[in-house]
Amino acid sequence: MFYFLLKLLIRTALSVFFRELKVSYKGSLPNNTTIVVANHPNTFMDPFIVASLFKQPLYFLAKGALFNSAFKRWFLGNMNMIPIFRAQDLQEANSTPEQMKVQNQAVFQQCFDFLKKKGSLLIFPEGTSVSERRLRDIKSGTARIALGAEADNNFELGLCIQPVGLNYTNSHRFRSRVFVSCAEPISLKNYQSLYEVDPSLAIKKLTEDTRLALENEMLIVNSPEEDLAVQQIEKIYKAAFATKKQKEMGTEGFLLTQEILKAYRYFNANEPERTQVLRQKIQRYFGALDRLKLKDSTLAEPEGDAQLWSDTLKSSFLLIIGFPLYLFGLVNNYLPYILPSYMANWLTKEKEYTAPIMMSSGILSFSIFYALQIWLCHYLLENFIYTLIYSTLLPLTAFWAMYYTARWQSIYKRITLWGIFYSKSTLISQLLAQRQDILQHLAQARSDYEKLNL
Repeated sequence: MFYFLLKLLIRTALSVFFRELKVSYKGSLPNNTTIVVANHPNTFMDPFIVASLFKQPLYFLAKGALFNSAFKRWFLGNMNMIPIFRAQDLQEANSTPEQMKVQNQAVFQQCFDFLKKKGSLLIFPEGTSVSERRLRDIKSGTARIALGAEADNNFELGLCIQPVGLNYTNSHRFRSRVFVSCAEPISLKNYQSLYEVDPSLAIKKLTEDTRLALENEMLIVNSPEEDLAVQQIEKIYKAAFATKKQKEMGTEGFLLTQEILKAYRYFNANEPERTQVLRQKIQRYFGALDRLKLKDSTLAEPEGDAQLWSDTLKSSFLLIIGFPLYLFGLVNNYLPYILPSYMANWLTKEKEYTAPIMMSSGILSFSIFYALQIWLCHYLLENFIYTLIYSTLLPLTAFWAMYYTARWQSIYKRITLWGIFYSKSTLISQLLAQRQDILQHLAQARSDYEKLNL
């Protein structure tokens, strides 16, 4: 019961923390005995997201060093965590090789027994969490556990491995986006004959197959330079070439970027001079945008004066009418909203921990503040109806306050941009010409690349 209540709370928190959380499935997610594997760019946020996808409870393998008190063992156990002792942990504890072997065998046997009882595990085979768009070397432990469990049960468990790719636009930012891509499950039955002949080779093959499946569900870049180039290309390319269907499905943030990355690597390897010229043009263009504090989306669909002022007036009228609700939401939600940011900055300087700390402390701060505010309202007014109305308005006006702030910022930005368009019209014309030139190069590259793939 504790786990399911926690899961409901986490799902709600995820829907608030992320502006957009989209999931793509290559097949149906298994609802029986499963080992879920995922890349690990965002520490505790990753298990929150993955666990929210599955109907059955997922149990997590966690560092045994965390279970160092009775309270932690109780709390972490209720959060479905199973202690494991990694080789490096045992080395740090000055364990002998024989002790390490015994501990590892105990961990594997614990997993075998758990899977035999039809439990499901979540494993991050990279071992550590680093906020990068790449997959680090994955450990063979997942394959050893999976095949060992099946072998202990004559390959009758029906066990499968479910690869899940986690792709964040900005892993440590509030109201960022995340795209989750789920591959087809890998059936362990397909490895039975090989395992019976050569267990080591079967483990190696399953580990490699798992790695390839994960990579297919991720955006993977080879260097910071490649990452920057692809990000700049996709900003221009998507605005001009993403299809209506792609935009409606929300896949332009992932699948289209994968295609851009493949095309970029092809041209960089086979026509490096062409790639270099395009990259220089794009860098000059974005450098000019940065100096003017503009975004490419501003030039993608420039609005006319009438449309600009019409939209601005409509938005202003709406915000004037909604100011009282904004003020109510701001006063009642500001402290629990701002405290998680201070908490994250105080607790860590590592960006991989920022988002999960913000979300966890946000759950805590809003729960405490809302409980105190509702109690105080009822204490002062002594009226159940008024308390109920106040309780309902708390979360609703919190969302309105966020929307209201973003809307005012949009109006200010529009007016500022209108001033730039008229005061620096020559520069804007030059930028539009540069953008059109880049689009022509991208359109030609797209045409050439599509011919290669016919």
